[in-house]
Amino acid sequence: MRQVMTWRPTTVCTALLALSLMGCNSGPTTSTDPTGTGGDPGAPPVTQEPVPAPEVLGPVTGGIRTGEPWGTTMVPLIEGYVEEEFSFGGLARGHGDAADTESAYRTRMTVRRPVDPDDFNGTVVLDWNNVTLQFDIESTWAAANDVLMERGFIYVGVSAQKQGVDGAPTSLYFWDPVRYADLMHPGDDYSFDIFSQAAQAVFDPIVMPAEIRDHIERVVATGSSQSAGRLTTYINEVHERDRMFDGYMPQISGSVLDTRKDLVPILWINSQDEAAGIVEAPADEPLFRYWEVAGPPHTTNAGEQYYTSMVIYANSNGVYGSYDPEVAGQYGELDPQGSCNRNRYPVRYVWSSGIVALHKWLVSGQAPDSVPPLARDEAGDLTFDEHGNALGGFRLPIVDVPIGAYFAGQLPVGTSLTHCTPGGLVPLVGTSQTFDPARMMGLYDSHEDYLAQFEAVIPEAVESGRLLPEHAEDLLRRARGTDITNPVPRVPPPPPAGGDPL
Repeated sequence: MRQVMTWRPTTVCTALLALSLMGCNSGPTTSTDPTGTGGDPGAPPVTQEPVPAPEVLGPVTGGIRTGEPWGTTMVPLIEGYVEEEFSFGGLARGHGDAADTESAYRTRMTVRRPVDPDDFNGTVVLDWNNVTLQFDIESTWAAANDVLMERGFIYVGVSAQKQGVDGAPTSLYFWDPVRYADLMHPGDDYSFDIFSQAAQAVFDPIVMPAEIRDHIERVVATGSSQSAGRLTTYINEVHERDRMFDGYMPQISGSVLDTRKDLVPILWINSQDEAAGIVEAPADEPLFRYWEVAGPPHTTNAGEQYYTSMVIYANSNGVYGSYDPEVAGQYGELDPQGSCNRNRYPVRYVWSSGIVALHKWLVSGQAPDSVPPLARDEAGDLTFDEHGNALGGFRLPIVDVPIGAYFAGQLPVGTSLTHCTPGGLVPLVGTSQTFDPARMMGLYDSHEDYLAQFEAVIPEAVESGRLLPEHAEDLLRRARGTDITNPVPRVPPPPPAGGDPL
């Protein structure tokens, strides 16, 4: 069984997060923290129960659809990365209404990893697949695949919930009843233990070759929206029992207010959409960092393109719909002046920065710098600048040197978007509006002036960790390829590389 020591911010993480690959025993074990309390000698010891080791089979092959895993990556893997699918199962312990029960299950995980251990950075990202659309969506992979690969992470997408396994017509079992004939899920009350067992399965020799497994130093859990809500329950009610994760990065969920923040490092990322529903943002704590991002909605245009393509995939013989990473990556630079469209905010940059920040936190023991929340008035409503962009919060250069406004969750007082396509402020998707010529030229004397101002704020964003260097280059490429005085698209193609981000 893998056992994680209680995390203490004053100790170097590589020592604290050492792995113990012990076989599961028949009784509970106590935490490796001497007190079992996170260092509080006055608190009662926390009992850590062993996580059952599931039976792992694979790599899974065949089927009547594509011969590839469901949701095989629609962006190419870089050289030296492989994608494999495994099934795992056994007895899962119940939770909630099913507490004190066990039930048989079998589900699957998709693993994308470097072949060479020298290319692996020691961190496994275990993603709780989102099932809002009644099929598995790997949200973290969709947003951050380029960084996950280029920086040497192992990514594991886990089918933790029934809707993704056998609970809907587009679930795995029904989508390919040959490849996934053995899958069965007893219900979501068992999903929490299934997720813990997925973390255990990562260390199975069938899943990970010894030369890779021996280099695993930390495992972090991610999930977005619906699955971030599941992670909240997991953190609050399961983490202390199982201790399978060294850190968490949930995204886009208001459940942040209800989440414990005293266990292991948590970096929580919320869009402007979620922030609009939170009257007072939670304060940072020694093991908790919170990013409220100025600009993005719950689901951006990039996400919409990805999910739409997945819907076509789910209802076809495994053929993705039209998907252009370059267009999906735009932040408004291709929109004609004065036009409205789905929100173009490139939130993929933020999620990628978050993964890297959490990794560095666990490696060094040094938490990321605190980021102020979005600005609010006395009533708790968000406040905005003269352009309609939210004030405060986690900021990318595109809102500090803007060519448009990003609307999500809440509009500035007196703002009407009824003239916008597709019909104003779209719930969860938002709207962005490129400045009209008069406003654009009132801000910038020329395209060269805009570029000079834009380039001037890039270094601070990179130095602070808000923007990764590779994404700074992408933003600069896009800005330089667009003339704000001439809205005709002329963005140069991206440099040849695999895993272009959303």
